[in-house]
Amino acid sequence: MLLEEINKATNKELKDKGLVSNILKEMKILEIELDIYSSQLKDSYYCLPERPDISFYLLWMSVNRAYRDFYLKNKTMDSETVMGAEMVNKITNHLSDQISSTHTIESLMIEYINNYGEQMFNFISNIILKGLCTEKYCKENSLTSKSYTTSQFKTMKNRFENVVKAIEETYLKKYYDNLNDIKQDINKTKVLIESSAINHSILRSLSKQLSELLKREKVKFSQGSFFEEIQLSDNDFVMMYYQTLNAIRNSNIHGNGNSRLSSPNAKKKYMKSSEVTYLAAYFYFGLEMYMLGEVTLKDLSIFEENLKII
Repeated sequence: MLLEEINKATNKELKDKGLVSNILKEMKILEIELDIYSSQLKDSYYCLPERPDISFYLLWMSVNRAYRDFYLKNKTMDSETVMGAEMVNKITNHLSDQISSTHTIESLMIEYINNYGEQMFNFISNIILKGLCTEKYCKENSLTSKSYTTSQFKTMKNRFENVVKAIEETYLKKYYDNLNDIKQDINKTKVLIESSAINHSILRSLSKQLSELLKREKVKFSQGSFFEEIQLSDNDFVMMYYQTLNAIRNSNIHGNGNSRLSSPNAKKKYMKSSEVTYLAAYFYFGLEMYMLGEVTLKDLSIFEENLKII
């Protein structure tokens, strides 16, 4: 009934242009008894057809609340960062739980990752490469890099030090040397980076490697005398699944004109990315509810069904 109401309320003009997300017509909804979650989720569903940026933000509010509730139940953590990490640890311990005859929690997470598409991995690659370029530029110009690098990059570097170090050793020099320009803005509050066509090619190469890494493959990073094989541990796998979604929530990718399907600048290709990202985050929220004991393992089977609409 709720989904029917939302679909009726959706702007007809946008529907006619093909700029409305249709996943609500087939999407399976997780039944949550707690009012605070059901209320936030309802708001999220209402925004999804026309404003996936706001819809994702509202969904992520529920994700954040879930790990805070986990904190209140356990009272063993003392910061938001630690709270999020403890939820990741809890999920890690349940990766082998069998949702159905065909999927464990881990295999279903990988199925969602398989649908991310190039745009998602380009986004993460861009965060890392531009963060490394900013650090290098700051070092060369005696600036404090922490003032200029993004929070997304800092999180990635702190949490996945070996991955970022391998990227620095194998991709940074060529990427940095082929920039069209890198400089401070007029107010000296940002480092502006202008990429070239060669940079885009390098970005796509790294995106492919990050894609394989997040799918639990062993990835080789090599350049000159540097060589390292990296395979994510169970905990790093869950953390990277979470952090890629969290990085998007903290970025403009879900807040710019292209991802707002109501914008005149909207493009159909962004709709698919927005839908996949939303459903992947919705699954993560479902895992949190399972860790909190609010839903059963059987309840998570709806996320298998939701894969079919991507």
